[in-house]
Amino acid sequence: MRREGLRIESPLIGDFHLPDIQCTDDPQTIGQADLVIMSVKAFDLDKAVQAIEPILGNGGIVLPLLNGIDIPARIGARIGAERVLTGTVFVSASIAAPGLIRHHADDSIHFGESSADKSPRCEAIQDIFKRAGLKPGWTPDMTKIVWEKFLGVNTFAGVCCLLRQPLGPVRSDPVTRDLLRSCLVETWEVGNAMRVGLEDSAIKGVLDIADSLPPDMKPSMLRDLENGNSLELDIFQGAVIRLGEKLGVSTPVNKLIHAALTLYADGKP
Repeated sequence: MRREGLRIESPLIGDFHLPDIQCTDDPQTIGQADLVIMSVKAFDLDKAVQAIEPILGNGGIVLPLLNGIDIPARIGARIGAERVLTGTVFVSASIAAPGLIRHHADDSIHFGESSADKSPRCEAIQDIFKRAGLKPGWTPDMTKIVWEKFLGVNTFAGVCCLLRQPLGPVRSDPVTRDLLRSCLVETWEVGNAMRVGLEDSAIKGVLDIADSLPPDMKPSMLRDLENGNSLELDIFQGAVIRLGEKLGVSTPVNKLIHAALTLYADGKP
């Protein structure tokens, strides 16, 4: 990326090339940061937080934009909950090669405080994102938004990985569509037991999203599975199973997916 810059290929916003970008693999070389946007895979989260901790000395804050329903709590346990916002991004993209990103579907960013207040720092971040051409949205109830996304990503990732198929074939066959729906309902039931404000219509909403996405869409966890990389299995099915056991909610489909993928969780066995 230092040598060739960053390229984006997108059927939605067009292709473009940023030939001269500032990047580093050592956060301490950039000095103190006001804002760190965290977008690593969840299995790299602990190492990433450790790497950025020294550059947050002057009151810098962290906006996590990665999958999982307990990410802010995990970051806050190390650097202080008051320095962590809650965020999520709806996007489909993949790393096609070093310095080359393929953007597959429309995107939006949601973020907010742990409370429902719109703080000055959230207003400042929203202004920065808007000026950059992004679609930011301050949201007063981020817990619900995070769970609404989790319903889909947990279901799509788990079932597509189990079947080693993109979303199109999975949603089209009656048998596999029923499996998709069963995983989704289990996840919704766990969220409902958590009292996060999920509505009954959320199940239909996720299935409508599944039907609207390109048939060749692959969840990032499926691409990781195909490439022999580590999987975010623990924050998807693992989280559903743990919460289900704690709350007395049965999760047999998620347990099946977790068992089938366990030997691949740390990469190709």
